[in-house]
Amino acid sequence: MSRMLPRRSAVLLGAAGLLAACSAEQCDTSRMTPDLFTGLGCEVGGGFSAQERIRSDQLNSARANLSIQQNAAANAQADAANAVQAKAEAQARLETLESSNATLRRRLTAAQQRAGADRAAISRAQAELDALERDRARVQAAPQPNAADVQALQARHDALLKAVTGL
Repeated sequence: MSRMLPRRSAVLLGAAGLLAACSAEQCDTSRMTPDLFTGLGCEVGGGFSAQERIRSDQLNSARANLSIQQNAAANAQADAANAVQAKAEAQARLETLESSNATLRRRLTAAQQRAGADRAAISRAQAELDALERDRARVQAAPQPNAADVQALQARHDALLKAVTGL
């Protein structure tokens, strides 16, 4: 019987050594085949705790990534709303310009009918108004009217209005 004790001690020490030798990778419950010794080894050797820390770190990283993605989506949504607003404002300015161009055309027609009107100046003004209308239609047909183009059209219109007023 005294010989059994050292043999049992050796077996227990060997088993304890095997139990303590489990790493976090070996204790990944999604990939391991559960058995008593592996489970005990993972518990005693800290493999389950290490695996839990790894999963927790992965979860925290995924949460941070999700937060970044949500912020990017919110920014994209705000940019889209701003683009829609800018387009609506540009379209409104272009429609106002179109109406004002019609008024200019009526003034030019009235100027032509006056006696002693400068026919050459009226023809130049009509040609500029025609070009302005073509450019306005082109800018208005664009999917996203460029604010600088709208502003340039407005400046041309204002100059033409001043010239027509003097006729």
